[in-house]
Amino acid sequence: MVQESVRGKVVVVTGASSGNGKAAALLLAQKGARLVLAARRPELLEATAREARDRGAPDALAVPCDVTDREQVETVARAALSRFGRIDAWVNNAGVVGWSLFGDTTEEEFRRMLEVNLMGSAYGAWAALPDMRRRGSGVIVNVASVASLVALPLGSAYSASKAAQFALGDSLRRELKGSGVRVCQVLPTGVNTAGFFHQRTRGFRLSKRVAFLLQDPETVARAVARCIERPGTRNVPLGLQGKVALAAGALAPRLVDLFGGLLSRLVEKGGAVTSPADNLFSPSLTGHDIRGEGRRSDDDATPHLDVRGAPAYGEEAPLGQRLAARDELGPGGVTTVKTAKGTLAVGLSRGEPFAVSNACRHWLAALGCGRVLPDGSLQCPWHRARFDVKTGGMVSGPEGRVVGFRPYSKAVKAYANLTPLRLERYPVVERDGVIYLRADVAAGAPGEVGGGRRFPPPGVR
Repeated sequence: MVQESVRGKVVVVTGASSGNGKAAALLLAQKGARLVLAARRPELLEATAREARDRGAPDALAVPCDVTDREQVETVARAALSRFGRIDAWVNNAGVVGWSLFGDTTEEEFRRMLEVNLMGSAYGAWAALPDMRRRGSGVIVNVASVASLVALPLGSAYSASKAAQFALGDSLRRELKGSGVRVCQVLPTGVNTAGFFHQRTRGFRLSKRVAFLLQDPETVARAVARCIERPGTRNVPLGLQGKVALAAGALAPRLVDLFGGLLSRLVEKGGAVTSPADNLFSPSLTGHDIRGEGRRSDDDATPHLDVRGAPAYGEEAPLGQRLAARDELGPGGVTTVKTAKGTLAVGLSRGEPFAVSNACRHWLAALGCGRVLPDGSLQCPWHRARFDVKTGGMVSGPEGRVVGFRPYSKAVKAYANLTPLRLERYPVVERDGVIYLRADVAAGAPGEVGGGRRFPPPGVR
Protein backbone atom coordinates (compact mmCIF):
# COMPACT_ATOMS: atom_id res chain seq x y z
CA MET A 1 0.00 0.00 0.00
CA VAL A 2 1.29 3.44 -0.95
CA GLN A 3 2.16 5.54 2.09
CA GLU A 4 2.12 9.33 2.09
CA SER A 5 4.24 11.42 4.41
CA VAL A 6 2.53 13.50 7.08
CA ARG A 7 5.39 16.01 6.99
CA GLY A 8 4.13 19.44 6.00
CA LYS A 9 0.46 18.46 6.03
CA VAL A 10 -1.95 20.78 7.82
CA VAL A 11 -3.88 18.72 10.36
CA VAL A 12 -6.72 19.95 12.61
CA VAL A 13 -7.27 17.89 15.78
CA THR A 14 -10.28 18.49 18.04
CA GLY A 15 -10.29 17.43 21.68
CA ALA A 16 -6.54 18.01 21.72
CA SER A 17 -6.12 19.19 25.32
CA SER A 18 -5.70 15.66 26.73
CA GLY A 19 -6.17 11.96 26.02
CA ASN A 20 -6.36 10.59 22.49
CA GLY A 21 -6.31 14.04 20.92
CA LYS A 22 -3.18 15.10 22.74
CA ALA A 23 -1.44 11.79 21.96
CA ALA A 24 -2.33 12.19 18.27
CA ALA A 25 -1.16 15.81 18.21
CA LEU A 26 2.23 14.96 19.72
CA LEU A 27 2.78 12.00 17.37
CA LEU A 28 1.84 14.08 14.32
CA ALA A 29 4.18 16.81 15.54
CA GLN A 30 7.04 14.31 15.65
CA LYS A 31 6.18 13.35 12.07
CA GLY A 32 6.42 16.98 10.95
CA ALA A 33 2.75 17.91 10.57
CA ARG A 34 1.58 21.51 10.82
CA LEU A 35 -1.02 21.47 13.58
CA VAL A 36 -4.18 23.36 14.47
CA LEU A 37 -5.40 22.18 17.88
CA ALA A 38 -8.89 22.73 19.28
CA ALA A 39 -10.48 21.98 22.65
CA ARG A 40 -12.57 23.58 25.41
CA ARG A 41 -9.76 24.09 27.95
CA PRO A 42 -7.50 26.90 26.69
CA GLU A 43 -4.76 26.47 29.31
CA LEU A 44 -4.33 22.76 28.62
CA LEU A 45 -4.69 23.34 24.88
CA GLU A 46 -1.84 25.84 24.93
CA ALA A 47 0.25 23.37 26.96
CA THR A 48 -0.33 20.77 24.22
CA ALA A 49 0.58 23.27 21.52
CA ARG A 50 3.81 24.23 23.29
CA GLU A 51 4.82 20.59 23.68
CA ALA A 52 3.97 19.98 20.00
CA ARG A 53 6.29 22.86 19.09
CA ASP A 54 9.02 21.22 21.15
CA ARG A 55 8.50 17.97 19.23
CA GLY A 56 8.71 19.28 15.70
CA ALA A 57 5.66 21.43 14.93
CA PRO A 58 7.10 24.93 15.53
CA ASP A 59 4.00 26.77 14.28
CA ALA A 60 1.36 24.66 16.09
CA LEU A 61 -1.74 26.81 16.59
CA ALA A 62 -4.15 26.52 19.55
CA VAL A 63 -7.77 27.63 18.99
CA PRO A 64 -10.20 27.19 21.92
CA CYS A 65 -13.41 25.58 20.68
CA ASP A 66 -16.55 23.78 21.86
CA VAL A 67 -17.49 21.47 18.99
CA THR A 68 -21.20 21.73 19.80
CA ASP A 69 -21.07 25.34 18.56
CA ARG A 70 -20.85 25.35 14.74
CA GLU A 71 -19.59 28.92 14.62
CA GLN A 72 -16.67 28.04 16.91
CA VAL A 73 -15.81 25.06 14.68
CA GLU A 74 -15.92 27.31 11.61
CA THR A 75 -13.58 29.68 13.45
CA VAL A 76 -11.08 26.84 13.82
CA ALA A 77 -11.26 26.18 10.06
CA ARG A 78 -10.81 29.88 9.26
CA ALA A 79 -7.80 30.05 11.59
CA ALA A 80 -6.22 27.06 9.83
CA LEU A 81 -6.80 28.56 6.37
CA SER A 82 -5.56 31.97 7.47
CA ARG A 83 -2.35 30.56 8.98
CA PHE A 84 -1.54 27.76 6.53
CA GLY A 85 -3.73 28.30 3.45
CA ARG A 86 -5.27 24.82 3.41
CA ILE A 87 -6.58 21.90 5.48
CA ASP A 88 -5.13 18.49 4.59
CA ALA A 89 -6.70 16.46 7.41
CA TRP A 90 -9.40 17.05 10.00
CA VAL A 91 -9.50 14.71 13.03
CA ASN A 92 -12.90 14.60 14.77
CA ASN A 93 -11.66 13.38 18.14
CA ALA A 94 -13.63 15.44 20.69
CA GLY A 95 -16.14 13.26 22.53
CA VAL A 96 -17.93 12.64 25.82
CA VAL A 97 -19.16 9.46 27.49
CA GLY A 98 -21.93 8.65 29.92
CA TRP A 99 -22.99 5.35 31.44
CA SER A 100 -26.34 4.62 33.05
CA LEU A 101 -29.48 2.59 32.54
CA PHE A 102 -31.59 4.05 29.73
CA GLY A 103 -34.46 4.83 32.12
CA ASP A 104 -32.11 6.81 34.38
CA THR A 105 -30.49 8.79 31.58
CA THR A 106 -31.87 12.32 31.42
CA GLU A 107 -32.93 13.91 28.16
CA GLU A 108 -30.25 16.57 28.64
CA GLU A 109 -27.54 13.91 29.03
CA PHE A 110 -28.75 12.02 25.96
CA ARG A 111 -28.86 15.17 23.82
CA ARG A 112 -25.45 16.29 25.02
CA MET A 113 -23.77 13.08 23.87
CA LEU A 114 -25.46 13.38 20.48
CA GLU A 115 -24.42 17.03 20.19
CA VAL A 116 -20.76 16.39 20.99
CA ASN A 117 -20.15 13.00 19.38
CA LEU A 118 -22.39 13.30 16.32
CA MET A 119 -22.96 16.97 15.63
CA GLY A 120 -19.38 17.86 16.56
CA SER A 121 -18.21 15.53 13.79
CA ALA A 122 -20.79 16.90 11.36
CA TYR A 123 -19.70 20.48 12.08
CA GLY A 124 -16.08 19.44 11.57
CA ALA A 125 -16.88 17.87 8.19
CA TRP A 126 -18.87 20.92 7.10
CA ALA A 127 -15.98 23.17 8.06
CA ALA A 128 -13.25 21.15 6.34
CA LEU A 129 -14.94 19.94 3.15
CA PRO A 130 -15.17 23.19 1.14
CA ASP A 131 -11.37 23.59 1.03
CA MET A 132 -10.76 19.85 0.55
CA ARG A 133 -13.24 19.60 -2.33
CA ARG A 134 -11.85 22.72 -3.97
CA ARG A 135 -8.35 21.23 -3.97
CA GLY A 136 -9.50 17.64 -4.65
CA SER A 137 -7.51 16.32 -1.70
CA GLY A 138 -7.88 15.70 2.03
CA VAL A 139 -8.92 13.22 4.69
CA ILE A 140 -11.47 13.35 7.49
CA VAL A 141 -10.71 11.05 10.42
CA ASN A 142 -13.46 10.17 12.89
CA VAL A 143 -12.35 8.73 16.23
CA ALA A 144 -15.47 6.61 16.71
CA SER A 145 -15.74 3.46 18.86
CA VAL A 146 -16.36 -0.26 18.70
CA ALA A 147 -19.65 0.74 20.35
CA SER A 148 -20.56 2.11 16.90
CA LEU A 149 -21.08 -1.51 15.79
CA VAL A 150 -21.57 -3.44 19.04
CA ALA A 151 -23.86 -1.41 21.30
CA LEU A 152 -22.89 -1.43 24.95
CA PRO A 153 -25.25 -2.07 27.88
CA LEU A 154 -25.62 0.99 30.12
CA GLY A 155 -24.43 3.10 27.20
CA SER A 156 -27.55 3.67 25.08
CA ALA A 157 -26.85 7.37 24.51
CA TYR A 158 -23.13 6.89 23.89
CA SER A 159 -23.63 3.88 21.61
CA ALA A 160 -26.35 5.70 19.65
CA SER A 161 -24.14 8.77 19.19
CA LYS A 162 -21.15 6.72 18.07
CA ALA A 163 -23.26 4.56 15.74
CA ALA A 164 -24.57 7.76 14.15
CA GLN A 165 -21.04 9.17 13.88
CA PHE A 166 -19.89 5.95 12.18
CA ALA A 167 -22.86 6.02 9.78
CA LEU A 168 -22.10 9.65 8.97
CA GLY A 169 -18.52 8.74 8.13
CA ASP A 170 -19.49 5.76 5.97
CA SER A 171 -22.08 7.83 4.11
CA LEU A 172 -19.58 10.63 3.49
CA ARG A 173 -16.95 8.19 2.23
CA ARG A 174 -19.33 6.88 -0.43
CA GLU A 175 -20.60 10.33 -1.31
CA LEU A 176 -17.05 11.64 -1.76
CA LYS A 177 -15.80 8.66 -3.80
CA GLY A 178 -13.77 9.96 -6.73
CA SER A 179 -13.45 13.49 -5.33
CA GLY A 180 -9.98 12.92 -3.88
CA VAL A 181 -11.31 13.38 -0.34
CA ARG A 182 -11.16 10.34 1.95
CA VAL A 183 -12.95 9.40 5.18
CA CYS A 184 -11.35 7.04 7.68
CA GLN A 185 -12.70 5.91 11.05
CA VAL A 186 -10.80 4.65 14.10
CA LEU A 187 -12.66 2.18 16.35
CA PRO A 188 -11.07 1.87 19.79
CA THR A 189 -12.57 0.04 22.75
CA GLY A 190 -12.03 1.55 26.20
CA VAL A 191 -8.92 3.76 26.25
CA ASN A 192 -6.90 4.80 29.30
CA THR A 193 -7.58 8.53 29.05
CA ALA A 194 -8.73 11.15 31.53
CA GLY A 195 -11.97 11.35 29.55
CA PHE A 196 -12.65 7.67 30.14
CA PHE A 197 -12.36 8.10 33.90
CA HIS A 198 -14.22 11.43 33.87
CA GLN A 199 -17.31 10.10 32.16
CA ARG A 200 -20.66 10.48 33.86
CA THR A 201 -21.90 7.33 35.60
CA ARG A 202 -25.14 6.55 37.46
CA GLY A 203 -25.79 3.66 39.82
CA PHE A 204 -22.20 2.36 39.86
CA ARG A 205 -18.63 3.57 40.18
CA LEU A 206 -15.98 3.28 37.49
CA SER A 207 -12.68 2.53 39.19
CA LYS A 208 -9.21 3.31 37.89
CA ARG A 209 -8.31 -0.26 38.82
CA VAL A 210 -9.51 -1.28 35.34
CA ALA A 211 -6.82 0.86 33.66
CA PHE A 212 -4.60 -2.15 32.94
CA LEU A 213 -7.42 -3.62 30.78
CA LEU A 214 -7.72 -0.53 28.59
CA GLN A 215 -6.04 0.41 25.35
CA ASP A 216 -3.32 3.04 25.30
CA PRO A 217 -3.96 6.51 23.83
CA GLU A 218 -0.80 6.22 21.76
CA THR A 219 -2.37 3.22 19.99
CA VAL A 220 -5.21 5.50 18.93
CA ALA A 221 -2.67 8.14 17.87
CA ARG A 222 -0.87 5.66 15.62
CA ALA A 223 -4.18 4.67 14.03
CA VAL A 224 -4.99 8.33 13.33
CA ALA A 225 -1.58 8.79 11.68
CA ARG A 226 -2.15 5.61 9.66
CA CYS A 227 -5.46 7.02 8.35
CA ILE A 228 -3.66 10.13 7.11
CA GLU A 229 -0.62 8.31 5.70
CA ARG A 230 -2.29 5.37 3.94
CA PRO A 231 -4.88 6.29 1.29
CA GLY A 232 -6.53 2.86 1.24
CA THR A 233 -7.42 2.83 4.94
CA ARG A 234 -11.15 2.84 5.75
CA ASN A 235 -12.10 1.62 9.24
CA VAL A 236 -9.54 0.60 11.86
CA PRO A 237 -10.74 -1.57 14.79
CA LEU A 238 -8.00 -1.31 17.38
CA GLY A 239 -6.21 -4.19 19.05
CA LEU A 240 -7.30 -7.66 20.01
CA GLN A 241 -10.09 -6.22 22.20
CA GLY A 242 -11.68 -4.43 19.26
CA LYS A 243 -11.48 -7.40 16.92
CA VAL A 244 -12.88 -9.78 19.55
CA ALA A 245 -15.76 -7.41 20.30
CA LEU A 246 -16.65 -7.09 16.62
CA ALA A 247 -16.40 -10.86 16.12
CA ALA A 248 -18.58 -11.54 19.16
CA GLY A 249 -21.20 -9.07 18.00
CA ALA A 250 -21.31 -10.65 14.55
CA LEU A 251 -20.95 -14.35 15.41
CA ALA A 252 -22.48 -14.65 18.88
CA PRO A 253 -25.02 -11.82 19.27
CA ARG A 254 -27.15 -13.81 21.75
CA LEU A 255 -24.13 -14.29 23.99
CA VAL A 256 -23.49 -10.53 23.88
CA ASP A 257 -27.15 -9.96 24.77
CA LEU A 258 -26.85 -12.34 27.73
CA PHE A 259 -23.71 -10.64 29.00
CA GLY A 260 -25.32 -7.22 28.66
CA GLY A 261 -28.38 -8.34 30.59
CA LEU A 262 -26.30 -9.73 33.44
CA LEU A 263 -24.21 -6.57 33.61
CA SER A 264 -27.29 -4.34 33.70
CA ARG A 265 -28.66 -6.22 36.72
CA LEU A 266 -25.62 -5.18 38.73
CA VAL A 267 -26.42 -1.48 38.37
CA GLU A 268 -28.59 0.32 40.88
CA LYS A 269 -31.86 1.49 39.33
CA GLY A 270 -32.69 5.13 39.92
CA GLY A 271 -29.09 5.71 40.94
CA ALA A 272 -27.68 9.18 41.40
CA VAL A 273 -24.62 10.46 39.54
CA THR A 274 -21.69 8.59 41.09
CA SER A 275 -18.71 9.84 39.10
CA PRO A 276 -16.33 11.96 41.25
CA ALA A 277 -15.95 14.40 38.34
CA ASP A 278 -17.17 14.39 34.76
CA ASN A 279 -16.80 16.49 31.64
CA LEU A 280 -20.23 15.96 30.10
CA PHE A 281 -21.49 19.54 30.25
CA SER A 282 -18.40 21.51 31.21
CA PRO A 283 -14.65 20.88 31.14
CA SER A 284 -13.33 18.90 34.07
CA LEU A 285 -10.75 20.51 36.32
CA THR A 286 -8.83 17.23 36.32
CA GLY A 287 -7.33 15.20 33.49
CA HIS A 288 -4.37 17.28 32.35
CA ASP A 289 -2.42 14.91 30.15
CA ILE A 290 -2.48 11.84 27.91
CA ARG A 291 -3.55 9.07 30.29
CA GLY A 292 -6.13 8.72 33.03
CA GLU A 293 -3.90 6.44 35.11
CA GLY A 294 -0.18 5.73 35.13
CA ARG A 295 2.57 7.51 33.21
CA ARG A 296 1.66 10.94 31.81
CA SER A 297 -1.49 11.22 33.92
CA ASP A 298 -2.45 13.62 36.71
CA ASP A 299 0.10 11.77 38.86
CA ASP A 300 2.88 13.50 36.89
CA ALA A 301 3.63 17.13 36.14
CA THR A 302 2.12 18.11 32.79
CA PRO A 303 4.71 19.74 30.49
CA HIS A 304 4.20 23.51 30.19
CA LEU A 305 1.09 23.55 32.36
CA ASP A 306 3.12 24.97 35.23
CA VAL A 307 3.90 27.93 32.96
CA ARG A 308 0.50 28.62 31.46
CA GLY A 309 -2.88 28.05 32.99
CA ALA A 310 -1.92 26.41 36.27
CA PRO A 311 -4.05 28.75 38.42
CA ALA A 312 -7.24 27.47 36.77
CA TYR A 313 -6.42 23.99 38.03
CA GLY A 314 -4.88 24.83 41.38
CA GLU A 315 -5.59 27.29 44.13
CA GLU A 316 -8.18 29.29 42.20
CA ALA A 317 -10.33 26.26 41.37
CA PRO A 318 -13.97 26.67 42.51
CA LEU A 319 -14.66 25.37 45.98
CA GLY A 320 -17.06 22.49 46.49
CA GLN A 321 -18.01 20.58 49.62
CA ARG A 322 -16.08 21.49 52.76
CA LEU A 323 -14.07 18.59 54.15
CA ALA A 324 -11.96 19.59 57.15
CA ALA A 325 -9.75 22.30 58.55
CA ARG A 326 -6.13 21.54 59.38
CA ASP A 327 -6.87 21.69 63.11
CA GLU A 328 -9.67 19.13 62.68
CA LEU A 329 -7.30 16.44 61.48
CA GLY A 330 -6.48 13.66 63.92
CA PRO A 331 -3.14 13.19 65.67
CA GLY A 332 -1.98 11.11 62.74
CA GLY A 333 -2.59 13.96 60.28
CA VAL A 334 -5.72 12.35 58.79
CA THR A 335 -9.41 11.96 59.61
CA THR A 336 -12.57 10.48 58.12
CA VAL A 337 -15.17 12.78 56.55
CA LYS A 338 -18.66 11.96 55.30
CA THR A 339 -19.23 13.50 51.86
CA ALA A 340 -21.56 13.30 48.89
CA LYS A 341 -19.04 10.84 47.44
CA GLY A 342 -19.08 8.58 50.48
CA THR A 343 -16.74 8.54 53.45
CA LEU A 344 -13.26 9.75 52.57
CA ALA A 345 -9.91 9.81 54.33
CA VAL A 346 -8.79 13.45 54.37
CA GLY A 347 -5.43 14.74 55.52
CA LEU A 348 -2.08 16.30 54.75
CA SER A 349 0.84 14.54 53.09
CA ARG A 350 4.07 16.54 53.35
CA GLY A 351 1.98 19.65 53.77
CA GLU A 352 -0.24 18.96 50.73
CA PRO A 353 -3.96 18.18 51.24
CA PHE A 354 -5.44 14.93 49.94
CA ALA A 355 -8.72 13.01 49.92
CA VAL A 356 -8.87 9.30 49.14
CA SER A 357 -11.34 6.46 49.63
CA ASN A 358 -11.56 5.66 53.32
CA ALA A 359 -11.67 1.86 53.36
CA CYS A 360 -8.37 0.00 53.23
CA ARG A 361 -8.17 -2.62 50.51
CA HIS A 362 -8.95 -5.40 53.02
CA TRP A 363 -12.14 -3.47 54.01
CA LEU A 364 -11.51 -4.00 57.73
CA ALA A 365 -10.35 -0.56 58.77
CA ALA A 366 -10.88 3.11 58.01
CA LEU A 367 -7.75 4.75 56.65
CA GLY A 368 -8.93 8.00 58.22
CA CYS A 369 -8.19 6.36 61.58
CA GLY A 370 -4.60 5.72 60.55
CA ARG A 371 -1.72 8.12 60.25
CA VAL A 372 0.43 9.91 57.69
CA LEU A 373 4.06 8.86 58.01
CA PRO A 374 7.08 11.15 57.57
CA ASP A 375 7.55 9.91 53.99
CA GLY A 376 4.01 11.14 53.15
CA SER A 377 2.41 7.69 52.86
CA LEU A 378 -0.89 6.88 54.57
CA GLN A 379 -0.73 3.89 56.92
CA CYS A 380 -3.66 1.59 57.62
CA PRO A 381 -4.31 1.33 61.38
CA TRP A 382 -5.06 -2.39 61.18
CA HIS A 383 -2.28 -4.25 59.39
CA ARG A 384 0.13 -1.33 58.80
CA ALA A 385 0.00 -1.42 54.99
CA ARG A 386 1.09 1.92 53.51
CA PHE A 387 -0.46 3.77 50.54
CA ASP A 388 0.79 6.57 48.30
CA VAL A 389 -1.99 9.18 48.40
CA LYS A 390 -0.83 10.72 45.09
CA THR A 391 -1.20 7.52 43.07
CA GLY A 392 -3.48 5.40 45.28
CA GLY A 393 -0.99 2.54 45.03
CA MET A 394 0.23 0.37 47.89
CA VAL A 395 3.76 1.27 49.02
CA SER A 396 4.23 -1.69 51.36
CA GLY A 397 2.13 -4.64 52.46
CA PRO A 398 0.99 -5.76 55.94
CA GLU A 399 3.48 -5.38 58.77
CA GLY A 400 1.60 -6.46 61.88
CA ARG A 401 -1.66 -7.31 63.66
CA VAL A 402 -2.95 -10.65 62.38
CA VAL A 403 -0.43 -11.43 59.64
CA GLY A 404 2.63 -9.53 58.58
CA PHE A 405 5.56 -11.81 57.87
CA ARG A 406 7.75 -10.60 55.04
CA PRO A 407 6.85 -13.00 52.16
CA TYR A 408 3.14 -12.40 52.73
CA SER A 409 3.67 -8.64 52.91
CA LYS A 410 5.55 -8.62 49.59
CA ALA A 411 2.91 -10.82 47.95
CA VAL A 412 0.08 -8.50 49.05
CA LYS A 413 1.94 -5.44 47.75
CA ALA A 414 2.64 -7.09 44.40
CA TYR A 415 -0.96 -8.21 44.02
CA ALA A 416 -2.37 -4.82 45.04
CA ASN A 417 -0.24 -2.92 42.54
CA LEU A 418 -0.48 -5.43 39.72
CA THR A 419 -4.25 -5.75 39.72
CA PRO A 420 -4.12 -2.81 40.65
CA LEU A 421 -6.14 -2.45 43.86
CA ARG A 422 -5.64 1.26 44.25
CA LEU A 423 -7.39 3.83 46.38
CA GLU A 424 -9.77 6.23 44.69
CA ARG A 425 -8.40 9.79 44.74
CA TYR A 426 -10.45 12.99 44.75
CA PRO A 427 -9.22 16.46 43.71
CA VAL A 428 -9.19 18.95 46.57
CA VAL A 429 -8.52 22.64 47.12
CA GLU A 430 -7.15 24.23 50.29
CA ARG A 431 -8.21 27.76 51.12
CA ASP A 432 -7.36 29.57 54.37
CA GLY A 433 -6.43 26.34 56.11
CA VAL A 434 -9.63 24.52 55.11
CA ILE A 435 -9.71 21.58 52.68
CA TYR A 436 -12.56 21.38 50.16
CA LEU A 437 -13.55 19.04 47.38
CA ARG A 438 -13.46 20.86 44.07
CA ALA A 439 -16.76 22.14 42.74
CA ASP A 440 -16.76 19.76 39.77
CA VAL A 441 -16.57 16.81 42.19
CA ALA A 442 -19.23 17.59 44.78
CA ALA A 443 -21.05 20.54 46.28
CA GLY A 444 -23.34 20.65 49.26
CA ALA A 445 -23.27 20.99 53.02
CA PRO A 446 -19.98 20.52 54.91
CA GLY A 447 -19.02 16.91 55.50
CA GLU A 448 -19.21 15.37 58.97
CA VAL A 449 -15.64 15.21 60.22
CA GLY A 450 -14.71 12.02 62.05
CA GLY A 451 -17.87 10.19 60.98
CA GLY A 452 -18.49 7.09 58.91
CA ARG A 453 -15.88 4.70 60.26
CA ARG A 454 -16.38 1.27 58.78
CA PHE A 455 -15.06 -0.80 61.73
CA PRO A 456 -13.45 0.53 64.90
CA PRO A 457 -9.85 -0.62 64.43
CA PRO A 458 -7.34 -1.20 67.20
CA GLY A 459 -5.72 1.97 68.53
CA VAL A 460 -2.93 3.49 66.52
CA ARG A 461 0.34 2.92 68.26
